[in-house]
Amino acid sequence: DIMITDSVEVLLQSNLNPDLCPTMRGETFDKFEKAYLIPRDLIWLEYVNAWLEMLVLNGKINELFAMYQ
Repeated sequence: DIMITDSVEVLLQSNLNPDLCPTMRGETFDKFEKAYLIPRDLIWLEYVNAWLEMLVLNGKINELFAMYQ
């Protein structure tokens, strides 16, 4: 079996399951942005966007990414 995913999930899954062996450490095929589907609700969309922007501006996103690199 093989699993192709982003490097964050590779590290998470290999830590959770010692039988899994990550390959290409530090290398990726390409960089992709993440996308999330949410209900068609403009108020909810604005809330989620504001929350994500706050996480970027206060450095929390980079802190979380650093934990899994």
